[in-house]
Amino acid sequence: MTEKKTRINATNLALRWFYRLLIVSLLLVAAYVGFEAFTTVYSNTHQVQQS
Repeated sequence: MTEKKTRINATNLALRWFYRLLIVSLLLVAAYVGFEAFTTVYSNTHQVQQS
């Protein structure tokens, strides 16, 4: 009984940390993509330079 409980708690903790890392990584990726898009749009609109 206690072994099952501890195992369930461990899996819950692991899932919690996994979801936390997933959300953090998704936020980082979204921020990076948004920053890249913003910089490209900004440079396109403010600097008309074609190499």
